[in-house]
Amino acid sequence: MARLKLLPDAPAIPDREKEPSMPCCFREKSTRDKSLFAGLLLILLATVAPQNLVAQATATKDAEDGLAGLGSEEGLPVVPWDQAGRVKGRMAIVYGQVFHIGHAKTIHFINFSRERGKFTAVVFDKALKKSFEGKLEDAYLNKRIKIRGVVSEFKGEPQIVVSHPDQIVVVDKFPEMTIPDIKTVRPGNELVVGTFNIKNLFDNEDDPYHNDETTETKPRDDMKRAANVIRDMDCDVLALQEVENRGYLERFINSMLPEMGYRHIVLYEGNDGRGIDVCVISRVPVGEVVSNRHRVFPAVDGGQQRFNRDLLMVELEPENGDPFEMWVVHLKSNSGGKPQNEPIRLGECNEIRRIIESELSEDPDSAFVLCGDFNDTFETKTIQTILGSKGSSTSLIPLIKDIPEGDRITYNREPHRSMIDFLLCSPAMAKRYVKGTAKVRLSEESESGSDHNPVFCRFRKSSGANAAKVGNAVRPAASVSSAISQ
Repeated sequence: MARLKLLPDAPAIPDREKEPSMPCCFREKSTRDKSLFAGLLLILLATVAPQNLVAQATATKDAEDGLAGLGSEEGLPVVPWDQAGRVKGRMAIVYGQVFHIGHAKTIHFINFSRERGKFTAVVFDKALKKSFEGKLEDAYLNKRIKIRGVVSEFKGEPQIVVSHPDQIVVVDKFPEMTIPDIKTVRPGNELVVGTFNIKNLFDNEDDPYHNDETTETKPRDDMKRAANVIRDMDCDVLALQEVENRGYLERFINSMLPEMGYRHIVLYEGNDGRGIDVCVISRVPVGEVVSNRHRVFPAVDGGQQRFNRDLLMVELEPENGDPFEMWVVHLKSNSGGKPQNEPIRLGECNEIRRIIESELSEDPDSAFVLCGDFNDTFETKTIQTILGSKGSSTSLIPLIKDIPEGDRITYNREPHRSMIDFLLCSPAMAKRYVKGTAKVRLSEESESGSDHNPVFCRFRKSSGANAAKVGNAVRPAASVSSAISQ
C-alpha cells in the first residue's frame, strides 16, 4: 500500500482544496472580534490611559465574557538559567541575573555565569540593530530578567535566540520554577486507548490560510472542562478531533494537563478549509506516521475526492510490548444537509475499506484501531461499509456491543443524541482487547466542554501466544472477535 511517510515532527503542506472565501469587505464578522461598544471603549481608553491599562481592560473583558484563551506565557515551563537544559526543544521561560554581556563581530551574548558553555541568550547583530534601542548593558547588565523563547542547543549547551526585546522582561523578583511531575505509561501489560472530539480547540489568532474567522476561540472554561475529561479517562494514547494547530494543542496540554505525560504529539494539517485537524497525543513513544490527506480516490458520483480532513495513521511502540497503530478519522458531517454530505462521507468510507482490505490482505496480523468521529451511527451504510463483511478476514471488530445500550451516546446534543464516535479493531488488535473495558464517558456539553463524549478502553501491550485475556480468564484468541461483536 502506497503511503506518504512523515516523521512525527516534520512540517508538511497539504494540497488543499480550499473552500471559497468571501471578499474581505464582505467577510463574516468573527465572534473573536470585540463588540462595537467594547472597541469604542478601548479606543477611548487608549486616548486617556497608558498602554498597560488598555491591555488590562481587554483581558478583563475577555475574562468576563468567558472568551479568553491561553495567555502568552501560560503553560510554559519556568526554569532558572542553570536548569534550562531540562527543557531543550521547548518554548520556555528562563530566568536569572545577568552576570556579563559579551560581543563578537555579529553576535551578542547575555550570560548568567562566569563560566563559558553555560546557558546563554543570543542576540544577532541584525536583530539588535533592527529592534533594540541602546546598549544591552544599559538595559540588562546586573539585572534580574526572564526570557521567553525556544530553548535550542549550540555545541551541547542550551540557549535562547532573542530576536525582539519583548522576549526579555526585567523583574523585581524571580518567578517560581514550574516543571510538573509527569505521568509515564502505566505499569503492567495494559494500555488505555481512547478517542475524543474536543470541539473547536481554536486559538484567538486569525490564520490567513484557513477560513477560521467564524469559529470563536474555545472559551477558557470549556478548555478546563475538556481537560478534566481527559484527565479522568487517563488514556495512555488519545486520538483527538477538531484541533486547530499543533502549537495551541501543545500549550493546552502544558497549561491544563502538564502532569499527564503527553510528550508525543502528532498533528499534520489536513484538508479542512476551516482548519480543524485530527491528531494523537501519547505517553507511548511514536514510530512511523502516515498521512493520507493527499490521497485522491473515486467519489460515489463518479468524480474524484480527497478525505475531508485526513486518515492519520500513527504507529505506537510501547516498551516491553508489541507495536500497534492508531488510525484517526473525522468524516464529513451532515452540516448543510445529509443529502448533500452523505455521498462525500460514503466516498471516504469506501476508500477506508479499500485501505483496510489492502492492509489486512498484505499482513493479516496488522494490529490497529480505527477511531474518531465518524459522523454517522452504527447501523448506517457508511459504518457498515468500513466494518466489512462480518466474519471475513478483513472485517473490523467493533467494541460497541461491549458498551451498555443506555451508554451509547457520544454526540450529546438534543435532538440528535447518538453514538457516532467509535473504536474499531483489526482482528489482531481485537485479540489484545480487555473484555468489558470499553466505555463512553457520559456527560453534557456544559460539563465536558464538548458536544461529544469520548470512548475509551484497555488493550494489552502484547498479543501473547495465541491467547487473549478476558477479565481474569484466558480464552483462545480466535474466539475474541465473536465474543465482542455478537
